Amino acid sequence: MLKKHFEFLVYYKYLFALLGVFNFLLTPIHIVLIPLKPNLIIVINYTILILTGGLLIDSARSKLITWILGVMVLFSIWIEFSYSNSALIKWSRLVSSFFMFVNFCVLLVKQLSSIKEVNIKFIFGPLLGFVYLGIIGAILFEMTHLIDANSFKMPVSYSGFVFYYFSFICLSLITPKVHSIDD
Repeated sequence: MLKKHFEFLVYYKYLFALLGVFNFLLTPIHIVLIPLKPNLIIVINYTILILTGGLLIDSARSKLITWILGVMVLFSIWIEFSYSNSALIKWSRLVSSFFMFVNFCVLLVKQLSSIKEVNIKFIFGPLLGFVYLGIIGAILFEMTHLIDANSFKMPVSYSGFVFYYFSFICLSLITPKVHSIDD
């Protein structure tokens, strides 16, 4: 019975990872709708994100790296709630998050490069990669803002999720130039 559940998770791992990412991106809505402390909702959603991203891992070495990065991210988030004005802790969260999502992207590209037929991996994998790139962009925007607070014109009170908005708008607006055969 347990083997069937595991096979189900492995077969639909891209779907679960995608749902975990979308759940994470909907955190501001969860904060408004769910009567829990925002800090707890953020940690729960980050944990779901790390666990569902962890489904992408095939090798033992990659699992170790991913779980170490995931624990570092969660630890940084928990500490940041207690010391929200500490730049060192914010940098720790951002750097560990950056490397975790880059790790997810590398694992995803390795797996997608081996696909020989159109299947669920072929459909959900690139979409998941797009969302991971958006999250990486948001982390880079937040790092830029920490380096120079005048990089973005922000209201006095803003949510860190505004960087995700910036990132996905930029990522959506970047379009490759398509050449015709005559060029």
